[in-house]
Amino acid sequence: TVHIIDFSRASSNPLNPLGLNLRKHIWEELDKALNNEEVTSVVLTGGKSGNFSAGADIKEFSQLNSVAAGTNTYSLVDVVDKIENFPKPVVAAISGVALGGGLEVALSSHYRIADKSGKFGLPEVNVGVIPGAGGTQRLPRLVSFQTALTMILTGKPIKAGKAKQSGLVDHITSNGESVLTSAMKWAEWAALMPLDDRRVGSLKIKETHEEVEMIASVAGKRLPPPNKGGQGLRAAIEATKACTKPIKEGAAVELKLFLQTLAGEEGKAKRHAFFAVRKAQKPLGKPPSKHPLLQKSVASETVAVVGAGLMGSGICMVLLQAGFTVYLVDVYKQSLDKGVAFLKGTIQSYVKRGRMTEEIAAKMLKSLKPSQKLEDLASCSLVVEAVIEDMKIKKKIFSSLDKITSPSCIILSNTSTLDVDEMASAVSPQRQSLFAGWHFFSPAHIMKLVEIVSGKATSPSTICVLQSLTRRIGKIGVVVGNCDGFLGNRMLISYSGETALLLEEGAGSVPSIDKAFIDFGMAMGPLQMGDMAGLDIGY
Repeated sequence: TVHIIDFSRASSNPLNPLGLNLRKHIWEELDKALNNEEVTSVVLTGGKSGNFSAGADIKEFSQLNSVAAGTNTYSLVDVVDKIENFPKPVVAAISGVALGGGLEVALSSHYRIADKSGKFGLPEVNVGVIPGAGGTQRLPRLVSFQTALTMILTGKPIKAGKAKQSGLVDHITSNGESVLTSAMKWAEWAALMPLDDRRVGSLKIKETHEEVEMIASVAGKRLPPPNKGGQGLRAAIEATKACTKPIKEGAAVELKLFLQTLAGEEGKAKRHAFFAVRKAQKPLGKPPSKHPLLQKSVASETVAVVGAGLMGSGICMVLLQAGFTVYLVDVYKQSLDKGVAFLKGTIQSYVKRGRMTEEIAAKMLKSLKPSQKLEDLASCSLVVEAVIEDMKIKKKIFSSLDKITSPSCIILSNTSTLDVDEMASAVSPQRQSLFAGWHFFSPAHIMKLVEIVSGKATSPSTICVLQSLTRRIGKIGVVVGNCDGFLGNRMLISYSGETALLLEEGAGSVPSIDKAFIDFGMAMGPLQMGDMAGLDIGY
């Protein structure tokens, strides 16, 4: 018989993180399968969650130094070794994500069966560490060293089709067959076949030592310096190069470097940022389940951006990418034409660079509705104002929108500093609960952060809708209060003021001041940032 180990039975999280409870569950279930003579093979499955496993429970990272001392019972290192050396065939049935430790469990299995929803990756570098349970050793043995190194250094997952093509998975289900059914068939078949050549750790990589060194050297030249976020990436290269050694020796190198990156300042900083972003995006409540802006398909849903300048056009681009029909409104034809030209140019550049298909580009352009009339926005579910930072102009626009749009339409301002409550006073009292700030950072279609500004009359339901919508469009939404500069610009006021004084007092030139900030660790200098955002914003 086939013994099924269902991860969801030991995990309430749909992503099946490999915390202690799940690791213990896998270990004990393997022991049951070993001691039952009727069991001929084992299948690992994520179960009802629809995901195999998203990897380690990052909250446990602070305890992981105990791995080195051998005191962390059921460590992931021990679990994957137990799977790989198991005397009966182990088949991984993969739906959804198999990331980080989840992929390391799959790699230690003797066969990997996936459906089309499968996503495979080792994203550990994003939280300042390297794979620590054999990922850098087993992945290059299955796929090419180049492919493995790219996956490890970028942290980007690959889809099932590419995983099959590269040799990472053995079979992708088709014709509606479930991945569990297919995996059980493979498990029955595997019980009749030799097992030794299916242990990935016993395989040798295809490349020569010289080829490995050359590929690693080229990759290393593209990395940021060690003091600019490059420490973990360099450790990842060193660990992956160790795949030329026998698995035990290579795994020892990997574990040593994993613990180094775990204890390093860069790793701690990246994990702090990781948790901070998650905490900032924590939903403040549950949005209405049938809200038109949050439906699975929003192609028939109309939204609008008022103002076709740099910010307005960028926000329009984001909404088009999310699948909405979008009106871009500007009373000045020259500004409107310029905004439309920007959108067309940006969309075509995405197609040229392979970031978007011709079909999606054509669909987006068809969904773009340029207009010079606010009256065209009567059917909109949401309108974002993105005109010049002038309170009188904004209030005039909001007063008009209040009369034109339906009573359920959410009205938002992209203001970076102005008083949201004063703007809300331009709409009717009944509308004020649907009024808020939605502040994008320039360029809006690239920068991830969005401030969701809650006014005194903004309803919790509106904030929850905006949190969900911001996630939907691929941005990081942070709920902030209504104050001068909100959060981002409030910090920048002092930062930019000191920069101006340094320049005015002759303490340094424009390049030297920017360099000082970059050397400190900022992505760009404050004067460079001003050039990119536009000096008229600060002025």
